Amino acid sequence: MKIIKLAIFLFCLGVQSSYAVGGLSRAQKFIEFSNKNFMEFSHTTIKPRSFININKRIFSTSESRDFTKKPTEIWYGSLWPEGHFGRRVANEFANRVTRETKNNIVVKVTPPLPDAELTKDVIDGKIQMTSGHGIQDYAPELALTYLPYLYNSFEHFRKVWTLGKSPASNTIVDRIEQKLPVKILGYSLIGYRDIILRDGYIDSSEDFKNLRVRVDGSSSSIETFKAFGADSITIEYHKVKESLKKGDIDAAENTSFNLIYMKWYEECKNISLTEHLMLLNVELINAEFWNKLSPQYQKIIHFAMQDTVKKFSDIACIEREKAIAELGNKYKLSINKISSLTRSQLMDKVSPMKLSFVKQYDLEKEYKYILGLKEKDLLLLEK
Repeated sequence: MKIIKLAIFLFCLGVQSSYAVGGLSRAQKFIEFSNKNFMEFSHTTIKPRSFININKRIFSTSESRDFTKKPTEIWYGSLWPEGHFGRRVANEFANRVTRETKNNIVVKVTPPLPDAELTKDVIDGKIQMTSGHGIQDYAPELALTYLPYLYNSFEHFRKVWTLGKSPASNTIVDRIEQKLPVKILGYSLIGYRDIILRDGYIDSSEDFKNLRVRVDGSSSSIETFKAFGADSITIEYHKVKESLKKGDIDAAENTSFNLIYMKWYEECKNISLTEHLMLLNVELINAEFWNKLSPQYQKIIHFAMQDTVKKFSDIACIEREKAIAELGNKYKLSINKISSLTRSQLMDKVSPMKLSFVKQYDLEKEYKYILGLKEKDLLLLEK
């Protein structure tokens, strides 16, 4: 009886595989399919409907993946260190795309590398994707995401910088994609930045005077701290801890949870919650590579990234407060929040810089949208 079942099984397989174009040989299909299904089949009672079910299963297997082609590889750039939730979220994205394309696309996350290097590699086509804000070096308009004291809350920031959901985002995406060989897939919102100091605090706006502060190298960040009266010093993200240890800088600015992941707290005593700007990472993919993908695979990547940036942003929003508490309670740093007066003084210092930027890059309409058309700010803009 088993011999008869096997003969019927081989006949069905042969009929079906004759319709497969560009697939494996019948023998190869048999080996792959039989390894998975033969034991189940050999103990099954054959019924008329079984022929249809078997045929559907074989057809589905032959169509799910083209085994004659090498999988398309995507290298996804990440600056996040091991253990950072950003790296975990990136790996989840990679696994999802690989799974949903049935291994026809295999996504791999790079080791932690400098943002600027990863961004250039995507532009040059050396890797396919990255997550970061180094694109601002090529498209300075992106500093609209990065201007100091512009956003009232994390939710305000999210409303403006959700792909396709605001005129400000639409303008920036259009300009970047017209200027550079990239496509924007979304924004991973990181949130407020604060100041970590080797010694001392920020109690007043004058405390920034001549303070050597590490910045990430973006023009908007450099100009912000110049306006504050500090000495802006550009140091690559992964080298900041050593610079703090050696005393090459007095302070650094970043999001609270990054202060923990990068262990900057080991070289510092105090944190001042200045909340001076918001930060996001832009999710980029090389445009030429993207255009070569089928619409089906583009759709898979697009929706996977929408879920990814939402998850990243949700975690970042929660992690900020948790990290502040951990820095004080576990790592024993002294933490102060700047007063409303100091905040107002700092806002006044950066106001000319913001307005100059908006006019230089013809972003008045987008700036007004972000401000929510507040009368006071509009009057300043018109002067």
